[in-house]
Amino acid sequence: TEDKKKWRGSPHHLLFGKVVGDALGLHPVFGAMLNPSGGMVGPHNGGGMYDGATKVMAQFAVHAIVHDACGYLYNKHMQVGPGYDYLDENTGSRGNPLSGQKLYAQWPL
Repeated sequence: TEDKKKWRGSPHHLLFGKVVGDALGLHPVFGAMLNPSGGMVGPHNGGGMYDGATKVMAQFAVHAIVHDACGYLYNKHMQVGPGYDYLDENTGSRGNPLSGQKLYAQWPL
């Protein structure tokens, strides 16, 4: 989709690639290439609401990057890492993208 085309190579996508790359011993660009939508905030990157300018949205962006990277590594690379539930909240299966979801807006940055 158009959203994913704009997303590829963005700073947040490359941060996703850094998390994946560090775990697999790859350069962040190659880590990002493994999942073209890695780190997006939900479908269509927050439905157009995400602009990265607000503190709350920045928290969602950080969560999305780590959540997607940990879930990707767990599901696609023989259960490397903690999976989607990277904070060990016991909110579901580590391989299920719905686990590890809480209201992260309460996090202070």
